Amino acid sequence: MSAPVHLARILPAAILAASLLAGAATASGEPPAPAAEPSLVLVNIISEFRGPKGAVELNGKILNDYSPTVIQDFSSAGIVLDDKGHVMTFLSYRWVDIRSDKPRIEVSNREGRKLKGRLVGIDQRSGVAVIQTTGGRFRPTQVCEICEGRDGAIVMVPATRGTNAPRFGERRVVMGNGRVSGAPDAGAFRVPMREPLSDISQPVLNRDMEVIGFMTGQDSPDAGVVYPVKRLLDSARQVLKAGGDIQAGWLGIRLQDAPTGVMVQGVEPGSPAAEAGLSPRDFLLRYNSRMVESARQFIDMVENTAIGAKASIDINRRGAPMSVIAKIRARQTQTAQNHLSLNSPRPMIGLDTVVLTPDLADAMQMPGQTGLLVTGVAPQSPAAAAGVLAGDVVTAMDGQPIFDAASFASYWQSHGIGPRLVLQVLRKGKNRTITVKVRN
Repeated sequence: MSAPVHLARILPAAILAASLLAGAATASGEPPAPAAEPSLVLVNIISEFRGPKGAVELNGKILNDYSPTVIQDFSSAGIVLDDKGHVMTFLSYRWVDIRSDKPRIEVSNREGRKLKGRLVGIDQRSGVAVIQTTGGRFRPTQVCEICEGRDGAIVMVPATRGTNAPRFGERRVVMGNGRVSGAPDAGAFRVPMREPLSDISQPVLNRDMEVIGFMTGQDSPDAGVVYPVKRLLDSARQVLKAGGDIQAGWLGIRLQDAPTGVMVQGVEPGSPAAEAGLSPRDFLLRYNSRMVESARQFIDMVENTAIGAKASIDINRRGAPMSVIAKIRARQTQTAQNHLSLNSPRPMIGLDTVVLTPDLADAMQMPGQTGLLVTGVAPQSPAAAAGVLAGDVVTAMDGQPIFDAASFASYWQSHGIGPRLVLQVLRKGKNRTITVKVRN
């Protein structure tokens, strides 16, 4: 069936626009920004595509063949790499959301100067994207590639929002180089957080207001993980050298860390893993002779394997050791994701979600996780008032587990919406219960 255009705002641009952008002068004579203001920019990416047929609430009814045009609009802070108009932004796993061949891109500074941009490419292994501005330039951002996040060091993070003048507050590094559990980058470090991140990424500075890293998420309720700018710049340089995307290797398996090792939880039909003969409940022992220590580490090894290369994987299947050979393919964006809305035709609840597919779960460093990924929360909606955040994963509604579009449709058809909705939510590895008071 045909359907009206549906706007799915992944992350609102206004969140970052006021709090992160400092005065970025152009290379053609604008006065330089004061030393206390880093020359950051805002990168706004709009990806438009035809959504697959799926389940959606519309006019109080569940429609199973809804096929909208989906517009995903999200923003992140960026740094200007050079005087040629190259800008780097750190999307982390959010690069999988860019499902348009030619997304619309706008780069702006604090003064409101806006330039159009085009996507040069993405390093899919790290989530670093490089943008080329057109019609003008911004002043390069000051960075410190040799700065390290050592225990006890003082760093600066965005501390205010909603003002024209950005302000950065001091934080003390609480866990330094190489000791962040589960972080794929050995130089990652932690800083305390007073509230959960609601943006794709935020810059972290030293006291000289030089960018030393980007913070994209939390690995505990009160600490955010910062990835050093040197590693991100290395990725950006590789993208520029290649002149396009650097693809991540892909096998097509869902993994689970178990007490006895890393277990294969599921295998996608037609994937390299399926063709190699991997099966659920296989335990991974070695990848190209390297010991498998965790699901995250295994994913990193696969992503950094050359496309088309053959990988030897040692496994244990029901107590018997064996080996398989898999041919690594390029990871593709998940075009079959079902968009499920509880936000139409009015903010009845105020949530936009997508099914957490195996690929998306792997990219989010949540192997094997199922549920609905919250991609947007309508302002002043019941969901916003209850404290639901973009990035939460809804695992159950009123006690009924939500695995996919079918389980969501089954719940909706049997329960509908009452005066309240109890959500089981996974946020940064922690389970919590959120009760949403539904408007009549």
